[in-house]
Amino acid sequence: MSRINDNGLWESSRFIGPEFKEAILRQRHELNRLPRPRLDEQEFELIAAAIGESYSTSCQITLKLYDPFDTVDVTGIVTKVEQHEKRVRIDYEDNWKWIDMNQIINAHTSGF
Repeated sequence: MSRINDNGLWESSRFIGPEFKEAILRQRHELNRLPRPRLDEQEFELIAAAIGESYSTSCQITLKLYDPFDTVDVTGIVTKVEQHEKRVRIDYEDNWKWIDMNQIINAHTSGF
């Protein structure tokens, strides 16, 4: 009779110490890491145009931001552009947020 159960663990090794369990969960989490998309020059220009349109006309923009484990959409109005800091300020609802331009992987306004 085999001592291995359906979960592939030995019957006598069902207990996993908390540090090992945490390491296993971190490793599983890392397996879900998304690669950073490579943007070409045309995509950079489209993003810059959308940011410029939102800033100059106060129209809403949706920025798609890169995150290693998910993509995040932020919708609001660009109220400041700091080119030397490579960031934009977007105001949404009753809040605002600085966004690093290196995080932006897509942008579109209601006009685009």
